[in-house]
Amino acid sequence: MLGDLPVDAVTPVMLGEVLDAIRHSRKSLALQERVRSPLRAYYRHLIKRQGFTGRNPAEDLSDYMVHGLSKRAPAVLVSVLRAVRGGGAVSGL
Repeated sequence: MLGDLPVDAVTPVMLGEVLDAIRHSRKSLALQERVRSPLRAYYRHLIKRQGFTGRNPAEDLSDYMVHGLSKRAPAVLVSVLRAVRGGGAVSGL
């Protein structure tokens, strides 16, 4: 578990997995940011004030900070597929 590790053992990949889990559970980008932001600040504090010589694993997580499919996406995709198969117009887009 991530919370059981010493601060110098946490890697960007580990934090990215947490952000991926949030995204895959269809949570918002704002929630991902609420997880990432305090971690960045914590490691920044350790480096600047406590003499931590390790790398800030939360500094560059931009590859993990992406929007997932919207909650509406499956309904839109079904609508598009029905329109394509049936030849009808896509409504509600």
